[in-house]
Amino acid sequence: MLKVSIPTRCENSPKKKLIVDFNRYFGEGDIQALSHFLDEKVIWQLIGKQTVKGKENVIQLMDEMKGVEVNELILESVITHGKEAATNGTMIMANGDQYAFADIYEFTSVTGNLLQKITSYTIKTN
Repeated sequence: MLKVSIPTRCENSPKKKLIVDFNRYFGEGDIQALSHFLDEKVIWQLIGKQTVKGKENVIQLMDEMKGVEVNELILESVITHGKEAATNGTMIMANGDQYAFADIYEFTSVTGNLLQKITSYTIKTN
C-alpha cells in the first residue's frame, strides 16, 4: 500500500486537494481515476525525455508506467494560484530507487478542475 505524506496546509484549498489526489492516484497507478483530471487536449512535458499530447496518449504513457511500484510519495509543497499549481517531493520505489520531482500544472481555467498542461522535472537521487 502506498504511503503518502502531504503538507498539513493542504486541507482547505480545493485545488491543492486536487493536486494531492492526482499525485496519490499517480503513485497508486490508478489510471481510471487519473483520467478524470485530464482535459482532452492535455499536454504532458517530461523535461529531457518527451512531450505527450492528448488525453488518450497521456493515459497510455501513465498505463505503461504503472508497472513500476511506488512505496512512498512525499509531497514537500503544493502551491496554487489562479489556473496554475506546482508541487515537489520525492517518490521512493519498491526497488529502493528514489526520485526527486517537481511538477507544474495548468488548469483549463481559474475555476476549472481539468489539467491542460503538466510539466515534470524528475531526477534520480540514489
